[in-house]
Amino acid sequence: MFLICVFSIQAQKLKISEKISIRNDDGYEILGKINDMIYLYRDRPESYQIQTFDKNMNLKWTKELELEKRRVRILHLVNRQNRITLLYQYKNKGNTYIKLREYDPTLSLSSSDTIMVMEQRPFSPNWIVYPSQNKRVLAFENVEKSTRFEGFTFDLNTKKIIWEKTLTPSDYNRNINHHQTLVGDDGSLYIITDYDNRKLARKDTRFKIFKYHPKTEESIEQNIHLEEKLWFDAEFALDNLNGSLLAGGLYSERRTSESNGIFYLNAPVNNLEQYTLEFTAYDEELLKNLLGKEVQNPHTVKEVSIQDVILRRDGGILLVAELNKKFTRQNASRFNNAYRDYASFQVDYYYEDIMVISLHPNGQIHWNKVLHKYQYSQDDDAIFSSYFLLKTKSSLRFLYNDEIKSENNVNEYIVIGNGQYERQNLFSTAGEEIRLRLKDARQVAGNEIIIPSEYRLELRLVKLTY
Repeated sequence: MFLICVFSIQAQKLKISEKISIRNDDGYEILGKINDMIYLYRDRPESYQIQTFDKNMNLKWTKELELEKRRVRILHLVNRQNRITLLYQYKNKGNTYIKLREYDPTLSLSSSDTIMVMEQRPFSPNWIVYPSQNKRVLAFENVEKSTRFEGFTFDLNTKKIIWEKTLTPSDYNRNINHHQTLVGDDGSLYIITDYDNRKLARKDTRFKIFKYHPKTEESIEQNIHLEEKLWFDAEFALDNLNGSLLAGGLYSERRTSESNGIFYLNAPVNNLEQYTLEFTAYDEELLKNLLGKEVQNPHTVKEVSIQDVILRRDGGILLVAELNKKFTRQNASRFNNAYRDYASFQVDYYYEDIMVISLHPNGQIHWNKVLHKYQYSQDDDAIFSSYFLLKTKSSLRFLYNDEIKSENNVNEYIVIGNGQYERQNLFSTAGEEIRLRLKDARQVAGNEIIIPSEYRLELRLVKLTY
């Protein structure tokens, strides 16, 4: 759990980079910090670039990643152990290659390895990569095969494949019942599937855990029956410290369009059948605080999603859920040309209160809190909405835009280990020509984050230091 401490409000420092045009970019990613330099990856139409910024957020250099082909498929890009590690795939003479390249802080190539070569197939492999909690182990899955798992795990330290298998979980169809895939720090694989999540079949509503461990080369399956309840939303996480597979979720009594409470799962990875599963209905005080109106009967929450499952050191979790909804509506105005009559549509996004629930390892509630906010935007895919979670040893900081507009205040909630919290205003964006994508920020130190800003197709990086 978090350490309990007294609140201390300290001044924050902001550093903002110059504007970078991203009009033609396909994407970008903040890679973090190496030797006090911030690294930014950019996917451009004709190249892949790395840019670095100094401690004052001045652009220092721009370099291209020189690869075998002009366009490849980037699978995984990570900053670890003061190196940039890149994994990608490309085709050559009908064969598919998976390659690994490592670069030093100056972007000089330090190693290049071919991980795998797949001979010509009717359909090109479609690889997805799952990193372990410590980022050392990667699981690769070829999702071309929907009824089985075809893949391998790879150790970034030794640069060797740990195991390579085709696994066939029972009743598995990735396109229908796949819920989540996780990989352990030891190279073990967990595939979570879900079945019969509907009212008429709720006696059979369940999750299934499929585990493969490379040391024993055994596959184990364990059903988690939901006691005639339905699941509304659920997220699983591996607790490598305590040797458990955990899940936090929202459940429904009657229909999947509404939730009636929370559930918690704790399954020891070495003995999955000895799992703990606890359900707790929403209490009236929580619902009044969350919904701000007279509580309906039965107690339900509809437009809500799980955003984070945070591991506690004692084996419990913090479950973070957020009210959010989207409406699509037709505008009154219409236009037409010689051939067709068109109607324009507008999408409204609402991201509202955050619900934080702390759960003990036995599934009992430690505390629950509601952090109030209200965010509304139109036609922006909600990229400026929601929050960023800054984790420290003593607290959690929920940073968010108070309003979704070009000039607004950035606020935060500081939550400590016993559930006490405080809200404060951090800074105003007035006059800076920035719009912060806070949920896409990157924590680079215990007291420092880098926030991307997009304003009129120009990117700026904002460094916030506490």
